[in-house]
Amino acid sequence: MATLATFRTLDLARAAVAALAARDAALNAAQDLTVALALERAGGESLRAADTALREAQARLGRIALPADGTPELWAMEQALIARANAQAAVAATARMAQQAAADASARRRAQRAADDAASAAREAALREAGDGTPAQPGAAAARAALAASLRGGEGAALAAVAAQALADHEAPARARVEGEFPAAADPVGDRDRDMLAVTRQRRALAAAANTSAQARTADAATAAVPAVQRAQWVFEAALAAARAADAAGSRLAEDVALLVGYAALPAPTATARPLLTLWQHARLHDAALRSGREDALSALSSADALAEIAQDTAAALALARDAARRADPDASASSIEGLPSVVTAREGWEEARDDHAAARSALAAPRPGPPGDPDLPSLLQVVQAWLAAVPDALWRAHESLDAATARLRAIAGPPASAVLADALEAAEDNFVTALAAAEAAARSAELGRGQFEDASAALSAAQATAAARGRALGRSAAAP
Repeated sequence: MATLATFRTLDLARAAVAALAARDAALNAAQDLTVALALERAGGESLRAADTALREAQARLGRIALPADGTPELWAMEQALIARANAQAAVAATARMAQQAAADASARRRAQRAADDAASAAREAALREAGDGTPAQPGAAAARAALAASLRGGEGAALAAVAAQALADHEAPARARVEGEFPAAADPVGDRDRDMLAVTRQRRALAAAANTSAQARTADAATAAVPAVQRAQWVFEAALAAARAADAAGSRLAEDVALLVGYAALPAPTATARPLLTLWQHARLHDAALRSGREDALSALSSADALAEIAQDTAAALALARDAARRADPDASASSIEGLPSVVTAREGWEEARDDHAAARSALAAPRPGPPGDPDLPSLLQVVQAWLAAVPDALWRAHESLDAATARLRAIAGPPASAVLADALEAAEDNFVTALAAAEAAARSAELGRGQFEDASAALSAAQATAAARGRALGRSAAAP
């Protein structure tokens, strides 16, 4: 299995080698620039000497009285002209060489700085992952290995057994004491919409479903737009978070077991005492004269919540349809996007669900006519609000803490077993390393391409800047181009 520690170590070695190569290249480029500048100066001196020699030859030829007497001077001037043409060609060539060498040296210095920065970043990443070999800084890899060992080891199995036994022994009596204080429907299975706790849990699930919809849209957008390495990193981080949460749940095991034991040990209700409520609170919450109306109101709220869930789901579907349409045609106008069949269907579904939910909420809030001559009755919403408000805060806290503790104990007891989370973490790390290696190889290839483009651009600039001078010099001489 590929691990981040191995990848970071190899990446550090590669970055260190690349940094050394970049330093050597920068040093060689600086030396080449020194040589090119020296050649340019020497070429300039040679051209000045050739110009002087040509002027002297012209002066000697001008002092000849008869042309027949000037043959040696003519030959000397011809040689001076040749020497000057060659010197001009050499100056043009060395000027191009010096300009290109200067650009190359500058590029190599930039590349050296970038390579040094990359090596420094790789060193820090390797240190975070592998540590420095001391107990004070063991590194993230060692922490993950210890986490996986804890999840797979005998301690994890022992904690799972304790959690399972606590649930088997104490969950049912604890729920009987706590949930028994809440009003229950005559048929809790068939009439869940008339059961206070069932509706309460349904409403909590509605809030959680909003998160699920948002996560689904995020995942859809990520598949379309986010690089594979980032998606792999998200999966790895999620697997790590799940493993840590499962491991951390063990630290609260004793507290959660004690909570179950404490609730299970509460005294059974009698005619003169209740486990968590006073007799007055219980009578107010369970008022038989109000029960039927309260359950009707609760059922209406549950129905409205079901429509809210449909509206929430169709809104998420509409968002996904619009996102897909925009990706398919980024230049499309908003009106053309809205006219697409997929978007029209999703929007009509959402609008219908939205209107149904709004109508249900309006019906909940609408006042109800009372008997002739009497004032209006409270709305169904007011009835259910008053009923929920009759539950003391202490009872709500007991119910919520019991649900949270049993959820944590189930997470420890499994499924999924702790070892499954460890396996998922290692698989996610392996996938992340594979994606990371591919992404960094592509980045290096792109960086190499940018460097080659800069080199070619520098050569082009040098050729363009000296083309006219080199053209004149080569046209007037037989010097090598």
